[in-house]
Amino acid sequence: MIIENAFLKLPELLTSSFSHADTYEATIVHFLSLALHMELNSRNIPRPFEHIFTEKPYPTSHDFPRRLQADLFVKLEGAVPTDGRMALYGTREQNWLEVKAFLGSTRKSNTPPKTENVGKIFKDILRLCLFPEELQGKIRQNGRYLIMVFSNEPRKSLAFSSGGRPRGWIQSMLMDGDSNIEIDLSSEQKSFRKAIGSGFIGNPDLRVELKLRTLSFAPDSPTPGPVFWGYLVRIMAYAIKTSNLSIDYEDRPHDNWNAERIDKLRSMQKYSLENMSLTSD
Repeated sequence: MIIENAFLKLPELLTSSFSHADTYEATIVHFLSLALHMELNSRNIPRPFEHIFTEKPYPTSHDFPRRLQADLFVKLEGAVPTDGRMALYGTREQNWLEVKAFLGSTRKSNTPPKTENVGKIFKDILRLCLFPEELQGKIRQNGRYLIMVFSNEPRKSLAFSSGGRPRGWIQSMLMDGDSNIEIDLSSEQKSFRKAIGSGFIGNPDLRVELKLRTLSFAPDSPTPGPVFWGYLVRIMAYAIKTSNLSIDYEDRPHDNWNAERIDKLRSMQKYSLENMSLTSD
């Protein structure tokens, strides 16, 4: 609940100034870090800065040539109870956050709807699913969150259709509450796959099923601006499949992981990293 409460502080922080001409994704990460500090301070948690990290490397990427980093990492161990009944409400010791900001209008030029933007969102989802470390046994320690902030209605920055067909899964992600979605790379455009990684352009052998929980904020009117739309998406469960590999996960206490399941995760990590782009997005 700390992550959710901090997210809902963003409208106040973002609208504290009318000067957003140089607002970039790093600004959103900064404000989110500030909101997390405020939330921890409100609970009288000593030394809150010890619990918040930017550009935190994913632990399971250490053994690969390319080391991936999460935009934010929030460690709640020692700050709040993360087991027992609180675990049933979604509290986790380790929380991985990826941030995507589409802020074209704050720099006086609207960002046109782009399939590439949707591909970048999917890339962050894939990173969140695969690269936090899962321990053998029944202790589930990871929370996985995607934060998206827009300076216009999302449809002005995201392509809601593909080849004339509605891209229903991205629309479902932006609706409050629980949703079940499926993304099949073989049905997506080349520009979408390129945004995930160059290896996926000619090899769209990947299908992802997700259970998500979305929390959002939006203004009643776009004027006076600048104003912002925000979405906090938590990954509650996933199943990732290729023709040869598969791995599934459910964010619930006591979901048991054995050695075979961890080996499957490592194989899917290797496959994904080999196909991902070398860009930092």
